[in-house]
Amino acid sequence: MRFFSAEMKPRRERGFTLIEVLIAAVLFAFASSALVGVAVNTITALQTQDSVSNEDAENRFIWNQLRRINDRETLENGGVVPLPNDRFIEWEATHESTEIADLHRIRFTLRVDSSGEVRTDEWSIYRLAPWLSEPSERALLLSDKRRELEAAR
Repeated sequence: MRFFSAEMKPRRERGFTLIEVLIAAVLFAFASSALVGVAVNTITALQTQDSVSNEDAENRFIWNQLRRINDRETLENGGVVPLPNDRFIEWEATHESTEIADLHRIRFTLRVDSSGEVRTDEWSIYRLAPWLSEPSERALLLSDKRRELEAAR
């Protein structure tokens, strides 16, 4: 009994073996999970960027409203700034003189009620504002500076 003859060659079927199919499935799973991770990270980054840019636009709007204040009484009394999205920001300010005439440090305290949660922010700026200076204090600073300049000549 002959098992193989010279004419009989072992036949190999065309197609993929089970191992090849399993390896391809594993590679596909890795690639697709990586792509899903990239897509999720991209969506999260875009949402974060949108949130930050909305907050930046709101802060610029508030700053533009506050820097228009040009009288001492309004600055010391504080007030409310209406926002475009039907919210309001309550603000109050304190100011301090500096060693430079008419230059003041102004500290704003802002209270924002957003989605039932009150957020408090503090902004501090230096502003050249003669209308904030006490006349006697301003005259003293100017005379001191004048003496310094004359002594330096």
